[in-house]
Amino acid sequence: MKVLIVDDEPDLAEAISLLLEMKGHETVRADSGLSGLEAVEEDRFDLILSDIRMPKCDGIQFLEKLRESPSPHPPFLFMTGFSEVTKDEVVAKGAKDILRKPVPFAELLEAVEKYGEKDNKG
Repeated sequence: MKVLIVDDEPDLAEAISLLLEMKGHETVRADSGLSGLEAVEEDRFDLILSDIRMPKCDGIQFLEKLRESPSPHPPFLFMTGFSEVTKDEVVAKGAKDILRKPVPFAELLEAVEKYGEKDNKG
């Protein structure tokens, strides 16, 4: 599975990337919603894993811009360390789920496999 990781914390993005690559996934990293949009324009992904709070274009804005496009977008999972956003709110915006930082690696892998497998099976 090819996963786009969008997070402005480079160490966290790298750790998630390494974990997913050890499990056989291909990853691409972007440091903001804007660079995430550029990545989606240039490549095809099976899943997007995005932080919510980022400069320039946050995760919510990133998802909203993706949904404005006539092209279908891959399944979208949010990650956040802040509790002001609920699962119901992000699901209403088109995301599959929200993971709370620090995300335990087992929980992260489970979510990636759950949503990636589900959506790739058609």
